[in-house]
Amino acid sequence: MVIDHTEVDGQFSGQGWGWKLVLECVKYARANHMKITPLCSFARQIFNQEPEIHDVLYPSGK
Repeated sequence: MVIDHTEVDGQFSGQGWGWKLVLECVKYARANHMKITPLCSFARQIFNQEPEIHDVLYPSGK
């Protein structure tokens, strides 16, 4: 799975929805035995900050 862009409507800015969106992708990847390549800088930042989700990180996605 590739996360190439994350976007949240401006009215929801700063409420953690982008973070939740990426974590739902992680949940989906785990349930479906998939790996994630975070091309989006926001998603990549979350992966860098949260080592506990590295189990779904595709090796070249770091």
